[in-house]
Amino acid sequence: MTLFCLEQGAHLVLSIDFIKNYLKIDHSDDDELIANLTLTAQQLVENYAGVSFTRRRWKYITTPSRGNIARNADLKDKLFYAIPCNPVEEICAIRLQKAQQLQELTDYSVSCTETLTELALDRKYLEKSTKIICEFISGFSNIKEIPVFLRHAVLLTVSDLYQQRNQLQISSSPHRLPPKVCSMLYGITAKNRLV
Repeated sequence: MTLFCLEQGAHLVLSIDFIKNYLKIDHSDDDELIANLTLTAQQLVENYAGVSFTRRRWKYITTPSRGNIARNADLKDKLFYAIPCNPVEEICAIRLQKAQQLQELTDYSVSCTETLTELALDRKYLEKSTKIICEFISGFSNIKEIPVFLRHAVLLTVSDLYQQRNQLQISSSPHRLPPKVCSMLYGITAKNRLV
């Protein structure tokens, strides 16, 4: 699986004042640091949870063999692919690569929940295909649409990063979420996880 962000963009999902209030900070000396830590925390949560807080265009490349077989006997002719970076707003294009040619695919279905989007493709189209290329737009169009548990995960991560800002921690990676955040997100986002 390969994922490319075709359009970058980011905004804070929590206000600096909200975070400062949570951290019990009453000065503005660290405002820039808190903004940077918030963007870092958002990216860590996005990667772990398989969501996109900001509306972006993505290209997702996978192979036909990575599809899941349906549990429902009526859907045995289909393979299902979990699309990362939810919520998916629009599927822009699906192409199948066969040898050196790309074939546009228009016969597919999509099912969405708050934390999972699955693409269903008919097996007959996947014969002799080497790659599935899906371009889509995803992300929350409004900060208030972001589920509370995801905003809370960002807040806990910012808090952890801020508290450890002056410590050199050899044993833990700076690119990992705090264990309490991983535990909170694990069951909800297992199929979407990018890391």
